[in-house]
Amino acid sequence: MKKLLNKLHESLSLRIVTVIIVSIVISFIINFILISNGYSSVKISGQGFYEASVFGIPIYQIVKNGDNYVGTAVGANMSIVGVILSFSMVIIIELIIAIYDRVKRKR
Repeated sequence: MKKLLNKLHESLSLRIVTVIIVSIVISFIINFILISNGYSSVKISGQGFYEASVFGIPIYQIVKNGDNYVGTAVGANMSIVGVILSFSMVIIIELIIAIYDRVKRKR
């Protein structure tokens, strides 16, 4: 495990690819939770419409169609939110590593 962490710390491209893959998985989990919560909410309340959103950006709409609920993704918003999350995670991780390296060199 330590060998893998050292390799990630040394290789910028490998680290960025790893962070992007992890952030895609995190984005998938967030979307899954929001959409599942939306279906539960709309079924419990009996509403005819529900819109799942992230930071005010609608990503999924659920509409009652007879006795069933039909959901559709809102354009490319779900993908846009995933890309924003990926880039944000890369920037945050790289800043953390840069600060850590700078502090480590001063010691």
